[in-house]
Amino acid sequence: MELSKTIGEQSIVGVKVDLATQCKAQGNEAFKSKEFRRAEGYYKKGLQFLEAPQTCQYSQEELMTVGPVLATLHVNIAACCLQGSTVDSAKCILHCTQ
Repeated sequence: MELSKTIGEQSIVGVKVDLATQCKAQGNEAFKSKEFRRAEGYYKKGLQFLEAPQTCQYSQEELMTVGPVLATLHVNIAACCLQGSTVDSAKCILHCTQ
């Protein structure tokens, strides 16, 4: 089953990407303020918006939209893992390889 339903003029995937992008922007602001744990929380929330239920898959076209946002969120989480007083290199590597 694909996630290609629409809400008004926008697809469900489009709505999810918009919400994830908003979370990314909030995370970026927190990161700039050196609030790394808060930034990580926003990035993780963005990932949650983009998770597909186990019974669904993104189509190739949808992956072209979702993929770059997913990649950016994972890399941003990895950057948060390397900041502050508690560096978590294992978590950083995990997110860099997603």
